[in-house]
Amino acid sequence: MTRLAPLPTWFDRVATDVFGPSFAPAAAGRGPRTSARTTSDGLEIRVELPGYAETEVEVTIEGRVLTVSASRTEGDDTVRASRQLSIGQGYDLDAVRAEQRHGLLTVVVPVARPAARKVAVKVAAPATAAPAAEPTA
Repeated sequence: MTRLAPLPTWFDRVATDVFGPSFAPAAAGRGPRTSARTTSDGLEIRVELPGYAETEVEVTIEGRVLTVSASRTEGDDTVRASRQLSIGQGYDLDAVRAEQRHGLLTVVVPVARPAARKVAVKVAAPATAAPAAEPTA
C-alpha cells in the first residue's frame, strides 16, 4: 500500500506565501518543526530542537537568510537538523536575538526602526539691501 504525504497545513501554505519556498515544510524527518508569527516588536520564529544542548545550536545570518542549525553526536552517528528562512525587508538583522529553553529555540527578528538623525542648520549670510527705488511721478 502506498502512503500519501499529508496535505500541507494552512499555516504551511501561508508561511510559504509570506516567507517564500525556503520556509516550506521539510520532508518528514528531515527538518525541525518551525513556526513563525509577527508581533508588534517584529518576527518571532520558533524551532523545535528537542535533545540539542545550547552549545549544539547555531543561528547565522547571511544576506537576508537566517539559518538555524543543530548538530549532536549519538554514539558513532552525527544527528543534524537545519532550517533556512528568507527574512523580508523591514526587519533589523543586526539586532536578532535567540533563546533556547526546553528544546524550543525562539528567534526574534525586530522590526527595523528608522534611526533619528540630527540635521545641521546653517546660518544664511545676511542678504544685501537692494537700492531703494526712485519714486515715480
